[in-house]
Amino acid sequence: MTKRATLRDVAAACGVSSALVSVVLNGKEGRIGCAEPCRKKIRETAEKMGYVPNSLARSMSLGRPPVAAVVMHMEDTDLCSGSYAYFNELFPVLTLALNARDIEVLFVPCRDSAEQLARLDRIIRGGLAGAVISNIVPGDYDGVTRRIMESGLPYMILGYPCGFDCHCVFSAGRYPWLDGILAAHPEYRTCYVLTRIHRKRVLCRYPFACDYIWLAGKCDPEPEILGDPGTLIVCAGVAEYLHLGKLIRNPLIYDREGAAIPEGVPCHLIRPGTRRKRVAEIAADTVAAWFHSGEEPVSRKICIEP
Repeated sequence: MTKRATLRDVAAACGVSSALVSVVLNGKEGRIGCAEPCRKKIRETAEKMGYVPNSLARSMSLGRPPVAAVVMHMEDTDLCSGSYAYFNELFPVLTLALNARDIEVLFVPCRDSAEQLARLDRIIRGGLAGAVISNIVPGDYDGVTRRIMESGLPYMILGYPCGFDCHCVFSAGRYPWLDGILAAHPEYRTCYVLTRIHRKRVLCRYPFACDYIWLAGKCDPEPEILGDPGTLIVCAGVAEYLHLGKLIRNPLIYDREGAAIPEGVPCHLIRPGTRRKRVAEIAADTVAAWFHSGEEPVSRKICIEP
């Protein structure tokens, strides 16, 4: 195995101190004077020798460990059952994506926004992580979002905190395939999406009033809506599909290809895993680039189209 070049190797080849090589390669030349010819020689020598900066040593010297705290709001039952689709589709992809970008993961589960804020505050004050990725609780995210933005750490918020000009990534609230179904079947006069918002199942009229489901108009699942053959009901997940079956008290037919059809009621199943994977990858890319370069990204609100 070929030995990887170190700072000392580069320093010896250039005839200078390791400290000088360190400040030049890490962009901290102001701390030690260095003439331009010498600076150029150090950089060219490091590139020729294949020197790769030690992210761990560099980040620790800056007081920022190469660890991203992934703060996720979820309940104990979600963790114990192992059936929480949001977590299963998002967290493994996010972890692997961060690891591939030379960042470790500190998993921080939280049961409510108060605990989320308290644990986030301890992580930031204790210097336990050099970056933060967090989801938020709809309608109760002000303190968490503000604390993350004020931390000075690279961060990404999974979701859309209304009223905050922050770095976040979220899924668009339009479904082209659903638009196609409605266009091809004019007998469906109305359409509702059954989903969970802030732990509560709600029916949202589709198309949504905006491009994000949290801000969509909500209504109670009235019996006449569920039994109306002119109404298309879309379930945003298996749990919602099973819940709908309890509401209408009809036998259920489940098609593994993705369509869930209760007897007498048209109902389709959204599988959001693909978009969640893209959300995770974008969050990992943004945080890793920000962490390693020290430069805040220009893009802020990123909407994932279907």
